[in-house]
Amino acid sequence: MTNSPIEILDENELSRYLKNYNSGLSESTAHVPIHAIDGPVAPTPLNIDFSSAEPQEIIVAPGVGNRIRVCSLFFSTNTNVVVTLNSGTSLIGTIYGCTFSKDWIHPLKLEANDAFIVQANTGDRIYGQVCYWVESIDNL
Repeated sequence: MTNSPIEILDENELSRYLKNYNSGLSESTAHVPIHAIDGPVAPTPLNIDFSSAEPQEIIVAPGVGNRIRVCSLFFSTNTNVVVTLNSGTSLIGTIYGCTFSKDWIHPLKLEANDAFIVQANTGDRIYGQVCYWVESIDNL
């Protein structure tokens, strides 16, 4: 097996690749396209810092045709708490304890146009960070 050159193509270049591929170019002259398929290069970090038992809107709803993808979450508090994670009003997870750290290989997908809501069962201070990006779901 020989090594084929790899080229990252955008959508406009894909038709050129397919034309070359279909015309029977040799393996040494054809390029293999690679596309980014699961999110941006750098997610947006956002600090978490609140002291309340009320629901906290950590990431605002992204608007019609978009959804939030959460790729990592960290928080800490001085006492044991129960923290619920919500996509809008829908429960997506419950965390028990005084620290939490998670990097998702396949980021959490919130529902379309839903905010990321966190709620603790106490008013103790919770601080940390969430990393996320917003993706368009019109083309999915």
